Amino acid sequence: MGASTVMPIGTVDAVNSVPAITSVSISPRRVVQGDKVFITVGCEDVEDYTPTRINATITDPEGATYDYGFTNARFANIVFDSAGVIEGVYNVHVTVRDSQGAETTANIGSFEVKLAPIVMPIKEIGLGVGIIALAALIAIVMLLLRRPPGLTPAPA
Repeated sequence: MGASTVMPIGTVDAVNSVPAITSVSISPRRVVQGDKVFITVGCEDVEDYTPTRINATITDPEGATYDYGFTNARFANIVFDSAGVIEGVYNVHVTVRDSQGAETTANIGSFEVKLAPIVMPIKEIGLGVGIIALAALIAIVMLLLRRPPGLTPAPA
């Protein structure tokens, strides 16, 4: 038979630490409409190591949102396509949740979308210039060839 000893020492309260956002990258910070923005968020949780949920929300200048969710991931990688979106500054918010329900929320940054410049097609410009040049050349030749009747150049 073995001996057992009971020794009450006190009460231990386990505290759930909130998950942390460990790294953030938004690249590039300025894009022309139609380009892509790459967003990466790194997170960790002390108790679970990997957070249960990462939610990222991108808010446009008019308040519309684009939502992205990641489950059981330490990193969230988002590729935001700016084709067809409005011009302005877009804010990125992230919420990280662990298995016990503790959350961390942060505005991790922003990026700007500019309208694409209007580009005239080179072929049409070249064609227009070519037609005008041809018309001018024909007019010059007609003026040079048109002489009043009876005038002939004197021999030298």
